[in-house]
Amino acid sequence: MEKLEDMEVSDDISGIIEISEWIEQQIENNNYTDLIDYLPDSIDYGDKIEFYGVEKKKYELSMDELYLSCQNGEKGWLEIDLFTENERIARGNIEITYGFVKFDDDGGVADACDEDIDYQADRIIASIIEIVDELEEFVGNEKEIVEEIRNIYDIW
Repeated sequence: MEKLEDMEVSDDISGIIEISEWIEQQIENNNYTDLIDYLPDSIDYGDKIEFYGVEKKKYELSMDELYLSCQNGEKGWLEIDLFTENERIARGNIEITYGFVKFDDDGGVADACDEDIDYQADRIIASIIEIVDELEEFVGNEKEIVEEIRNIYDIW
């Protein structure tokens, strides 16, 4: 349906009916209640989390299953991906370094490696911030339209 500012609305009862129909359509288009699942507080290995952006655009955040090989001094990665419409829009990972200590015959440290976990999720975070910004802009625009309608028809 077209935007309210693009509509040519007459100033009689038919114009009010057109605006009313437009509002009903907007309510239907922006009703997310049938799509909403509560988002979890954390993401676990193998999880896929769905959420929605403007115009009910579906996004999916997924994390790999935990299949890591724990060898001393080696690294393993868990991939984190953000998809929309089966297209990857961002990728990050968690890099895990397995620490170890080897002792020499005298009991001193012969070789060692610190354990480490490095989160590389900047692109995922930036993409989610962009989605949130789009939603906030959309909501702001919708509020402005509601205020204009209230001012036109002196509804408060």
